[in-house]
Amino acid sequence: EGYAASFADGLTLEGRLSSAANSAVRPEEVEARRMAVQARGRGQA
Repeated sequence: EGYAASFADGLTLEGRLSSAANSAVRPEEVEARRMAVQARGRGQA
């Protein structure tokens, strides 16, 4: 999808698709991942 599109059309498509994907992510999931990354980093230090 978007292979034969112009650059401007590609940017529009990318914006639409990324917004749809981002709207499916809950803030709680992001926070849980952030905390896991921080904990893993502390364990590696």
